[in-house]
Amino acid sequence: EFRRVLFRSVAKDARAKAAAAETAATRTHVVGPGETLATISKKYYGTPARWKDIHQANRDRLPDANRVREGMELTIPE
Repeated sequence: EFRRVLFRSVAKDARAKAAAAETAATRTHVVGPGETLATISKKYYGTPARWKDIHQANRDRLPDANRVREGMELTIPE
């Protein structure tokens, strides 16, 4: 019984730390006028080449990379 309680406590601790790390590593960006995934990539990564990383992180709300709209809130992965 003690092992089971200890295991649950350790597992809960690990989940909490993982969630905190994920939250800390997540940035968001609100798309401004005329912005594209490439220009947003350049802003955060210094290169437009990582636009695919931003697209992949936002596939649920941005199925088409060419349909970025002003006011969209995008997740910017680390």
